Order: sequence, then C-alpha cells, then structure tokens
Amino acid sequence: IDLTIFPNPGSENINISFNNLSAQHVQIDLYNVLGVNVMNVVDSYLAAGYHNINLAAGALRPGTYLCKILIGNKFYIEKIVIEEN
Repeated sequence: IDLTIFPNPGSENINISFNNLSAQHVQIDLYNVLGVNVMNVVDSYLAAGYHNINLAAGALRPGTYLCKILIGNKFYIEKIVIEEN
C-alpha cells in the first residue's frame, strides 16, 4: 500500500499517506500504549488512489502511540511518537 507516516516523531500535524489500490472502506485509529483508542482519524469509504490524511496530534500527550490502519480486510500497525511542542 506504500504507507508513509511523517514527520515521525512529530508534535502537531502528522501526515499519513498511502496508495489505496481499489475503492474500499478505510479506518485509521490511534491507540495509546495501554491499548486504549484515543482517536478515530478516518472511518469512511475512500476511492482508489493516493491519499494524504492529516492527523491533528496537538491535543495528544507526548508519548508513543500505535496507529492501526484497516484497508478493506487488511490491517497495518505503525508506531507514532508524539513530541512536546
């Protein structure tokens, strides 16, 4: 899917970019290290093609988070580090 998360570590705006090979449901959630869902970033049907999703991280506490990306029936997990401003 050509997944990129930048900047990582970041403090306010983090971009999640990916190429969706076909039109399908996409869900992106952010979890803290305890496994608690702290943010739903996207939960919608997206067309095929390149997508750039902005994660507004300014309200999150500094620390390590897991980003779960579900595209169709496949999921990906990436670590995101939020720094202090």
